Amino acid sequence: MGELVSVEDVLKKQYGMSLEDTAQKYFRVTMEKLRERDLEFRLVNEGVEWHLGKSSIKKVEAPFLQPLTDTRVDYYIEQEVWPSIIQGQKEVAPEKPDKWTFLVEANMDLRPCQLRIIQVAARVVDGLPKEKTGSRMAEDIQMSDKLLPIMYEGDTDLIASKLLDIYFPEAKEYGIPVDADLIAKRMKLHLVEKRVYGNYHDEGLFYFDRVDLQVEEDDGTVHAIKVDPCTIVINRNLINENLSHWKLLRKSTIMHECIHMFKDKYFFLLQHMNGGRPMVRYAARTKSRYRHRNTEIGWMELQAEKMTAAVLMEKGLATKAINDQLDLHHGDRGPRYTSTTVSYLASKFQVSLSMARYRMVELGYPEAEGVFAYVDGERVPDYGCAGEWEKGLTYTIPRKDVLCLLENPAFRKAFQSGAYIYLEHHIVLNSPEYVQVNSQGKKRLTDYARTHIDECCLAFTVSGRYADGQYREGAAARGPMVSHEDEYPTRYTFQAEEGSAVRVKEALKALELAKKWAEIKRNLPDDFREAVNYVRKELGLSQEEVAFRLGIEQPAFSSGIGRPIIPINNIVGICIAMELPYMISEVLIRLGGCSLRNNETDHLYEFMLGQSGDITVEDCNNMLAEIGKPPLWGKDEK
Repeated sequence: MGELVSVEDVLKKQYGMSLEDTAQKYFRVTMEKLRERDLEFRLVNEGVEWHLGKSSIKKVEAPFLQPLTDTRVDYYIEQEVWPSIIQGQKEVAPEKPDKWTFLVEANMDLRPCQLRIIQVAARVVDGLPKEKTGSRMAEDIQMSDKLLPIMYEGDTDLIASKLLDIYFPEAKEYGIPVDADLIAKRMKLHLVEKRVYGNYHDEGLFYFDRVDLQVEEDDGTVHAIKVDPCTIVINRNLINENLSHWKLLRKSTIMHECIHMFKDKYFFLLQHMNGGRPMVRYAARTKSRYRHRNTEIGWMELQAEKMTAAVLMEKGLATKAINDQLDLHHGDRGPRYTSTTVSYLASKFQVSLSMARYRMVELGYPEAEGVFAYVDGERVPDYGCAGEWEKGLTYTIPRKDVLCLLENPAFRKAFQSGAYIYLEHHIVLNSPEYVQVNSQGKKRLTDYARTHIDECCLAFTVSGRYADGQYREGAAARGPMVSHEDEYPTRYTFQAEEGSAVRVKEALKALELAKKWAEIKRNLPDDFREAVNYVRKELGLSQEEVAFRLGIEQPAFSSGIGRPIIPINNIVGICIAMELPYMISEVLIRLGGCSLRNNETDHLYEFMLGQSGDITVEDCNNMLAEIGKPPLWGKDEK
């Protein structure tokens, strides 16, 4: 779509004048009228010429929760004004102009059937309006000149509470779960549940305009239906009875679209007033929302996402329920009782476990980050801190974000030291106290580690949860997450804790091993083939064993390491097969005449080398196949 439309854009289009032009026109017309009608003014200003200089918009006020029939936007404009007097043939003016404040007020009828400007007026005021002090209410929230609410911390809960007061007061009065269908009905919204033809991206759509929508019936026939303004469409392609959680997904989708109507209707209707550019007639919550989009659209979608949880789990009710559970568990905030609390909240408020979990975090109980967590589509075993969980920290991180963080020198140093491994989506100290091998030979965190995660794992700052909103012609669409279990994706920033006692202790444990590898590194021959064979013999590995781990025959390995030019993927494969630390792998890469570059494939190689000893060549080849890259060293490679 084109650029978003502001109230000023609409005024310019309809009147051909900017706000500054409007203020200046008012000033000149007013002066002429005073000269005509006020004798005293005319006598005092005899021979005086009034001049206008620079002007700028200083403030925009558009209170939230206005009636659509008379939506007002106030622009406060600072204007340079100065008089000059003709004395003889010389014009005398003050050294500095005065600065006057003009208020330009625009009133609009934003009802879908009207969409018009009622009037535009201007006047001189004493100055900018004073900021309100004291407790903040939903009515105190202001909108931008694009009629999007300007929200601060706590405003999500204010608007959510106001919505419930108007459309579902029973939630607070009787403590019952929110009925999204009933709220939609009371808001006079239509509800259509159909398979949207060809759309496997959006869970729900909310239309602000009348459109023809292609739908597919159960028998496969496709036809168009008329969709009236203020209609919620539940897309049965994505929300259907075959999903185990479809009722909860349907409920949150309806609530999400009701929030768009309650909070963003001014914005969408203003966009619809602009007939020249592509009109925004619907909001879309899309599937690909893992990226940070710091735009007005992105923030609007984020607010609707967060507010869905704030309405379905109203702050006061949810906080009381959490504290009741804490009292029941004698204040224990460990993973066992925290997971019980999250399950209780999900049942009480009839929401998903992920929504209950994140709502608990948002309300100031960060320990909920450690339960019912899904990363890379996998369930992370519940974990908790030994002490109080510091707000804003998490100890889990997706694989792809590990790759990105390798560019951070502090993170690279900690990860490549050999003292840490990536396990269960944590970066954990590689010590028997924290890491064990189960009966299947797989490494897992110990029970102690899972209850002392702050002691043994690197921490990351949760620097923001973002939505990637995309708005097209027609509706507001709510699409599924990359993972349904994770509704508010996060970004990560490495939090180094190099000075803590446990880091020092583990560094001492790793010292002996580091000395061993340092000795090997000092004695490495300058020839690649000789260096590989030297390390292999130091580790007690035969050529047959290394070749077997690579998935090739021994002659292919023996001849391969003697080639004049060794491909980088083969070198990485040798390092992984021999389980070498990064400090040795770096030297072998250099001796092989290669280097790791700043591209996607080499970042992945770097990640693999950082996990050497805890990842196999086969694991690496599977990862490379997923991005269409050749294996480290395949059987067909001679």
